[in-house]
Amino acid sequence: MISHWIAHEICSLKTVKARRTLLHKFIETARYCREYNNFHIASCIALALNSRPVQRLVKTWESLSHQDIMTSQSIEELIDPSRNMRKYRKSLANAKPPVIPFFAIFLKDLTFIIEGNPTYIRNKHYISSAPSTPTISTYPDSRESSIPSTPTTPSFPPSLHNSLNSYNSLPLSTMQEPLINFEKFRFLTKNIRNINRYTSESYSFINQLSRPPKILTSNFSLLSDQPDLINTYNSLINNNLSGNGCNNSINNIFNNGGGGSKPAPLDHIGEVIERRMFAAAGSIFGDNVTISMLNGNELEAELMTLSLEAEPAVNVI
Repeated sequence: MISHWIAHEICSLKTVKARRTLLHKFIETARYCREYNNFHIASCIALALNSRPVQRLVKTWESLSHQDIMTSQSIEELIDPSRNMRKYRKSLANAKPPVIPFFAIFLKDLTFIIEGNPTYIRNKHYISSAPSTPTISTYPDSRESSIPSTPTTPSFPPSLHNSLNSYNSLPLSTMQEPLINFEKFRFLTKNIRNINRYTSESYSFINQLSRPPKILTSNFSLLSDQPDLINTYNSLINNNLSGNGCNNSINNIFNNGGGGSKPAPLDHIGEVIERRMFAAAGSIFGDNVTISMLNGNELEAELMTLSLEAEPAVNVI
């Protein structure tokens, strides 16, 4: 939704000068986000600037300064898909908290871990190191005369005797049951712990933000069939507000759309951006913005229409 809004804002402007000014603004915003280790917004901006409707605005890009072009290219490295997003992952690994990772990649990693690995694995419970009982047929023909007719039982060390006894004492149903794939859950735990480590510290300007985003609260009816999610959300917001010394109550948050009598300085900026994001998508989807944003084809078609209006295609003869 953020990427669509950014592309929509740029393609909606009618003059090259206005588009250049806004494009410069988003490039600078991405640079600051990158410096503050906000990989999520920096990547969203990079995706928007690298989208087809924005990239085809040749006159707008040509009007940018060399410094803006270089900054844009450095930010685009975050969305380089080569070698499993190696450049992004390297930057993320070297970043010090507070860090906001690119949430799409985090979810993709969790999906691959959960869906790409079995929860249970085949039980291979057998003793492969136990020596077999020798028989006459296992020896060369030249030694048959020296081998007794009755095979002897080999002698095992006490430790192997104990393991054999414990193995034989296991019920057959236990040996046939699948085993838990602990390696899958180790990977899963590692990813969750990384998120906790990234968010272990707060930004210095955290006190300038006091309200939850209206993207959730203004579409509260969409969550009405998920009481557990609502209760968890209520609890998190309540703890967060009480920890920051705010006097807003949970009822005010939901009834007033995240309102409070004393909004923090950055809240107004956030509200303006959220209204514009909904307006950009609402021109197509109306009131069902949150759900219908998943339809990327209609969004792309609208952006391309705006882009062609801003800079009409040149017919090459």
